[in-house]
Amino acid sequence: MNRNRRIRSTPRRRAAAFFLLDMLVTLFVVSVLMTIVMQLMGSMLRTSRDIATSERDAAIVDRAVAQLRRDVLVATQPPATGDAQGVSLGNITWTVDGDALVRHLKQENRDERFGPMPTPTAIRADASVVRLQIGGASWSLRPLMLAQAGRTR
Repeated sequence: MNRNRRIRSTPRRRAAAFFLLDMLVTLFVVSVLMTIVMQLMGSMLRTSRDIATSERDAAIVDRAVAQLRRDVLVATQPPATGDAQGVSLGNITWTVDGDALVRHLKQENRDERFGPMPTPTAIRADASVVRLQIGGASWSLRPLMLAQAGRTR
């Protein structure tokens, strides 16, 4: 046996080494692309969840404002001036309880909760106008009987 014999590089051995290098580069590129794709998918899922949450919150606020508007429009007496946590409209009282608006029907002795609401939430009556503030939005509602009385003068 000849131990000092040099192993010559044959075209077949060179091709195998080139193939291994090719595979390593391809694997690296694919892993980078997969990382980018996973980040984009996570971002899309978070955005989708945030949109669903925003739509749910908007529906709760719309439902509460619509009900308050109906209650204020049919009020038979002016709203009692109160603090920032409640308004009395005759048989109906609206209050803020934590993160929810609560509509209390005195005759039926039952509550209807609208929430959770964005903070800060406040409801008050001043000068016969009910003012509702939810987050950065605010509404001013005037009872229909007072609005009509103001037009006739």
